[in-house]
Amino acid sequence: MLITIPAALLLFAQGPALLPDSAPEQLPAVEAAGLITHAEGAFEGYTLLAPLGSKATYLLDMQGEVVHEWPSEYTPGNSAYLLEDGSLMRTGRVDNDVFSGGGQGGRIQRIAWDGELLWDYDLSTADALAHHDIEPLPNGNVLAIAWEAVGPDELFRAGRRFEAIGDGGLWPDFVVELAPRPTEEDLGGAEVVWEWHAFDHLVQGENEQAANFGKAAELTHRIDVNAGLRTTAMTAEEARRAKELEEEMRGLGYTGGDEPSEGEDGEEQTARPHGGGGGTDWLHTNSIDYLPGEDLILLSSRTLSEVWVIDHSTTTAEAATGEGGRRGRGGDLVWRW
Repeated sequence: MLITIPAALLLFAQGPALLPDSAPEQLPAVEAAGLITHAEGAFEGYTLLAPLGSKATYLLDMQGEVVHEWPSEYTPGNSAYLLEDGSLMRTGRVDNDVFSGGGQGGRIQRIAWDGELLWDYDLSTADALAHHDIEPLPNGNVLAIAWEAVGPDELFRAGRRFEAIGDGGLWPDFVVELAPRPTEEDLGGAEVVWEWHAFDHLVQGENEQAANFGKAAELTHRIDVNAGLRTTAMTAEEARRAKELEEEMRGLGYTGGDEPSEGEDGEEQTARPHGGGGGTDWLHTNSIDYLPGEDLILLSSRTLSEVWVIDHSTTTAEAATGEGGRRGRGGDLVWRW
């Protein structure tokens, strides 16, 4: 079983990492690449590593030696998974004229153990862009997180606060299930077999005429379209720390404007969400997982600091509503934390 360490680190291991009983309070400064510490109790296995600034993915042994390497034309965007047959399911980062944010991807590839490219799917258009994470499924399909562009007019009709609607609109997340169908002529062939869109499951208390009007505190199976908004400007200390964090992340190769935009006076604009592209990446969903026995999907939203569970047993049509599926909730949230 593959256990994933946080996606931002792009480190995936075949088991839990155990710290020694007397771990040092502060790790020593690292002056050279390679194995730094191998303490008793460390889980014996291999580590799959896809550095943000590298086009290669590496398999490391317990001595820190590279035992295998998969090539690619792309830096990660952002995750990679080792499959049971030794092939690699990997995301790739591509440029996109509409979407540009931390964690952007746009490419999903399957690479054989010998480096042969088996599948090469492009999920980068003017309407959508894959980002952050994917989830290989037991049936061979793949779940992917993606942004979709929603314009200002549609956001206003959906009850988004007027002062929180920028010219670029928002990029709500959606989940797509892909069944790879590569051929000799087209390695990127795939069939979209299921979809779920966060924008189909909103609640708001601003526009009484809208169908999604209600009290978010009572309708907890829905997503508040005005959640995550700041109503006060950043303090000087918050701005300093945000700048430091952005520099640290850029140093790791995680680029794309994850922090809030600034107004003309240099302060953060009020009622603006965190996220890429000056606030357009509203939810910043950065991880997806799957529970096969329950047929449930787990999603994490960095902006809202929440974990959601949605029902994968629905049809795509049911997933756009609040009815259907094994739980009878359609695509509404089954659980949140």
